[in-house]
Amino acid sequence: MAINKEHYFIGHAHLDPAWTWRWQEGSCVIKATVRSALDRMKEYPDFTFMLPTAMHFGWIEEFAPEMFEEVKQRVEEGRLLLVGGTYVEPDENIPSGEGLARQFLYAQRYYKEKFGKTVKMGFNPDAFGHNAMMPQILKKSGISTYTFMRPEPWEYDGKDFGSNLFRWISPDGSEVIAFRSIGYGNEGDFFMADAKELEEKIEFKESHSTPEIKQSIFFYGVGNHGGGPTKKNIESIYSLQKAYPDKKLEFSSLQKFYDAVGREGYSLPVRYGEFMEWAKGCYSAVSEIKQNIRRCEEGLIAAEKYAVMGKAMIGRKMPTPREFETAWRKLLFMHFHDVSCGTCLRQVYKDFANIAGAVIDFTDTVENSVQQSVSWKIDTRDSSKGTPIVVFNPHSFEVKAPVTVNLQGDYATDNDGNFIPSQRIWSTKRHNLSKGDDTLFMATVPPLGYTTYYIKEDEAKKEYESAVRGEGLKIENERLRVEFDFWSGQIKSMYDKKYDRELLNGKGAVPMVMDDTAGNTWGHSILRFDKFIGQFADPKITLLENGPVRATVRVESFYGKSKLTQYFSLCEGDEKLNVRVALDWHEKMKALKLAFPVSEENAKSVCDVPYGTAERDTNGIEMPMQKWAAIKGEKYGVAVLNDAKYSYSAQGSTMYLTVLRSPIYCDQSRRRDDPDAEITDQGLQEFNYSVMPFEGSLEEVNRQAIILNKGLTNLIENNHEGSLPQTLSAIECSASNVIVTALKRSEDNSGIIIRLTETVGKNCDVTVSGLALSEPLNTKLTAFSTDTYLLKDGDTVWKKVLLTEFDIEE
Repeated sequence: MAINKEHYFIGHAHLDPAWTWRWQEGSCVIKATVRSALDRMKEYPDFTFMLPTAMHFGWIEEFAPEMFEEVKQRVEEGRLLLVGGTYVEPDENIPSGEGLARQFLYAQRYYKEKFGKTVKMGFNPDAFGHNAMMPQILKKSGISTYTFMRPEPWEYDGKDFGSNLFRWISPDGSEVIAFRSIGYGNEGDFFMADAKELEEKIEFKESHSTPEIKQSIFFYGVGNHGGGPTKKNIESIYSLQKAYPDKKLEFSSLQKFYDAVGREGYSLPVRYGEFMEWAKGCYSAVSEIKQNIRRCEEGLIAAEKYAVMGKAMIGRKMPTPREFETAWRKLLFMHFHDVSCGTCLRQVYKDFANIAGAVIDFTDTVENSVQQSVSWKIDTRDSSKGTPIVVFNPHSFEVKAPVTVNLQGDYATDNDGNFIPSQRIWSTKRHNLSKGDDTLFMATVPPLGYTTYYIKEDEAKKEYESAVRGEGLKIENERLRVEFDFWSGQIKSMYDKKYDRELLNGKGAVPMVMDDTAGNTWGHSILRFDKFIGQFADPKITLLENGPVRATVRVESFYGKSKLTQYFSLCEGDEKLNVRVALDWHEKMKALKLAFPVSEENAKSVCDVPYGTAERDTNGIEMPMQKWAAIKGEKYGVAVLNDAKYSYSAQGSTMYLTVLRSPIYCDQSRRRDDPDAEITDQGLQEFNYSVMPFEGSLEEVNRQAIILNKGLTNLIENNHEGSLPQTLSAIECSASNVIVTALKRSEDNSGIIIRLTETVGKNCDVTVSGLALSEPLNTKLTAFSTDTYLLKDGDTVWKKVLLTEFDIEE
């Protein structure tokens, strides 16, 4: 047995703040772990220890301020190491791009405030996958290197991984040096006794390392539930140093490791794309946490924009950056990989439902307060126009979408009295035994702004010739015609009238039940959930609405003890089929997918990922996504948009939206026959999806997915005087392929931050202007780039900054 490499030993304790324990217990373990590491530093002068997340430091500061002073001293000495740069160790597929940006924003600013420096070494070993845009997010957060672990050498995508040390480049061209570690700690039990056991572990690591690279990292210490390096761990390293005096075996840091490989001048291979093949089932496990994350992210992003809008339009005082930060930190905790991926105990998700509720309450309060204040300033005094309805849009582009008003009306008009087609629909008020219908109409609202409409009651209904109609098993509008199969309730035909083509190659929206052989929420060793065992059947099909604004068919179908209700709708002028789903699920060890066979040959799969898109093979392997996934041919394709789901597969030209799985909570022992086992996703859940054809660019798909996840909101006003016009916009973006992903006060409250994302992969010039900006922003974006700009109060020149809002280091 021999040691062939230089080994850099770094003390570590993988600290899951919640997993098979609640977060309250996790926060207690962190105190004990850090106390132990500080004690070891007193006993062993060479010992180093890293703590990778800002939340852990924050808990120490809050719970044990005297210990935190000791922590600061050891950080200054360079023995307690700052790595990671994130608030928690997040999953990297479930958080949105903006969500991941905030992980670094709040962590890096915390480190700068408390320790006078930011983190340069990225570290996230236990994440279940790494999306292709991470090099950009890392680089633009001040991070130059990235250490991770998965996929490991014995996993599907890890077997032919190539060099463990490489240059990782994202689609925008951003680059970091990345290292795949063999293990991340938790290895104290392997060498508790003597140096021999440590030597065996080193040999194992070297056997899975790149031979040409002379250096290797060895993380050690008891982990998951904390603990950290033990005295025996540390002494075994000293013993090994004595046994191999000619080898470099040192207590060290990530910085020293990367400095060493830098000095070697290796010609490193370049890697593009994502690293994914682990825990395929986690992206469809525990629907509630995933839906809450999506809702909280969309709510916070919109609340920040609305706060800026309120300030610009009426001088309304904004919530402070610290108030927003408090809400964001709650959401960032939800991003923790075991929490967001659905691999924790059931009780953990009860806790995080409460945390999500606090975030949603904050965002709803901010949004409503701004909108109520603005709408009260609009001049709506002319009561002859009817009841004023003010419709708000939080996005950086104009939105045309259906609006439902909890008010009975016969028709709607704009401010100039122009007739707006409307439709009476089933009213939620009937639950309260009150008579009357709701009113539905199509609203067009400018970017980050509002438009005022008026609803008339008790007048003769105006005739309107509409392309929206429903009859029997068919619904259609100007763009699409959809027909349902009487015997199955599935889509029999979805015809694109614009391009004169059938979208589906077989029945669509097929609710397929799969045997979930994994038996646990991770889905270990499972690549595909494709063992078909049945489908929802015995449909009840009802035409609920037949225009002129919306036509809707309700399909109720059944499987076992479960009921699936889907409301398929086409709206006036819409280019997609919208589906509202209510699923009452009571199956165990099964998965549910919705299948859409697309009429495209030689198709590829494309999907939404944080701050970008990814192209995948159509080989049936389960893959994560964000707001949409598509089957795309050379020019034409079909996308499936969603507001709460994160997993799909594509086999040939068929898209499968994975709705849910129902394994046992947090079970790795395969207790499938345990009658007391708690099963995930039982009971009622509701979500929305859309089926959208597109030609060429995915630009409009991106926009419609954004709208699906955060739609227009409306207020029923009364007639009063005001100084604001009937319609007003706070921002205008000149490039349709660019999205304003953030608009907010800077964290130091010195100015305005705007973040722009190029969405379809083309370089462009863009101008952003409007009431919300004292000066227009004129800039250039490269393909798939996300760039952040700061305009300080009183300045006239925008400054490009990092995602963290610190200066870019040249």
